[in-house]
Amino acid sequence: EKELEEPRKRARHVWTHLYGDAYLKSEWEDEGQGNGEDMGFSQRFLSKVGEKRVEPGAGMTLTDSRSASDGTTKLIFQREADGLNIETVLIPVDKEGSKPRVTVCVSSQVGCAMGCKFCYTGLMGLQANLTAGEIVEQVVQAKRMQRGTHLPVTNIVFMGMGEPFHNLDAVLKAIKILTTESKGYTQFSQRKITVSTVGLVPEMRRFAQETDAQLALSLHATTEESRSSIVPTNNKYSLKEVVETLEELFPKGRTKGSHGRHVLIEYVMLEGVNDTTSDAKRLVKLLENVEAKVNLLVFNTFEGSPFVPADMDAVKNFRAHLVSQNLVCTIRDSRGDDKMAACGQLGLGKKKKTGVLG
Repeated sequence: EKELEEPRKRARHVWTHLYGDAYLKSEWEDEGQGNGEDMGFSQRFLSKVGEKRVEPGAGMTLTDSRSASDGTTKLIFQREADGLNIETVLIPVDKEGSKPRVTVCVSSQVGCAMGCKFCYTGLMGLQANLTAGEIVEQVVQAKRMQRGTHLPVTNIVFMGMGEPFHNLDAVLKAIKILTTESKGYTQFSQRKITVSTVGLVPEMRRFAQETDAQLALSLHATTEESRSSIVPTNNKYSLKEVVETLEELFPKGRTKGSHGRHVLIEYVMLEGVNDTTSDAKRLVKLLENVEAKVNLLVFNTFEGSPFVPADMDAVKNFRAHLVSQNLVCTIRDSRGDDKMAACGQLGLGKKKKTGVLG
């Protein structure tokens, strides 16, 4: 972070330049180049930001964009400092009965240290934490791409590369920026932002205290042994401790709770691992004192994975049991799978720059 020693009004000008709905600029502009409230910047200011190397794009460049057959788009950015890739996914919803919109799935790290066995990103290990600016820039670029279309960016999910709670300071700062009200800027509601974690207990409590954004827990198993085998962090924060924390933060019967709403339980369906009726019964028992909704995930395969997706009949039977026990449960279809843009498939590692997209 760099201090520019400018008057307060300059901060509003910069904010409008970068985040204003009508602007969303990726570079500084001279006076006379802008329009409306953003009329560009004086040569004095441009010289100052040049000397201090303050760049609007958070030090990252969009180098590739890949669209899947279902309309999902994966964006690949490159960090100028180290050449590492950051991946972001735009997920459109454009069907009858639903409000047209785009959800942007952002990354909080390059790679991930959690090592979940069913996640391609976990194979990379942790390569870098992203700054709040790099997280926000992913959303801003998505807004640039959707500007003028009938599919505005309305929702954000922290379900890209990385464990958000392993970089919580930057994540909370990014959420604060994205939800700040300002003239000419449509801020995001905290209720439209979902942050996923494998269950880092101290950070779960801090998150619940500092923001009203939606918490999602990657549970994925119903016994200590099973969860430890596919989610290694269970060896540090056990299933029992994680569930007790959920009971504390999202007590059953108090829908507002200390955090303001329910927790979203994510459960990837793996054949022969966690997809039986016994698993469904144990899941109901685990959540009996938690205000929760369950999202069953269709597993997205990748080369070298030892797992295969659960049979769809098994998924439907699993859901049917949860619903019969008065749990709200949905099945999330795979999106972007043919371009490795689906959940659990992100990660290219370090790559030479091949081009720049405007």
